[in-house]
Amino acid sequence: MTNRGMISFLLLILLFVTLHLTNPSKEKHLELLKVKMADMYATDMGNDTAFSKRFDYDDYYILSITVDKIGDIHQTSSVGILGFIF
Repeated sequence: MTNRGMISFLLLILLFVTLHLTNPSKEKHLELLKVKMADMYATDMGNDTAFSKRFDYDDYYILSITVDKIGDIHQTSSVGILGFIF
């Protein structure tokens, strides 16, 4: 392997390690969703346990998502990568 190939490989490994270490936790996703769905959280849920059961958290090591599982249609509620949640 050439020096250029070795440097590219190490940078790729560094990128994946950075993505993994900055992957947002389930709690961070739920904090954003509480703000995003404040009306629904206050009227329907009222407590953290019931609200957190509403969402499935999937950790893909370099990014994470939450899926709203209420009703028949399951839709992505948030996506997290590099410490940011969208």
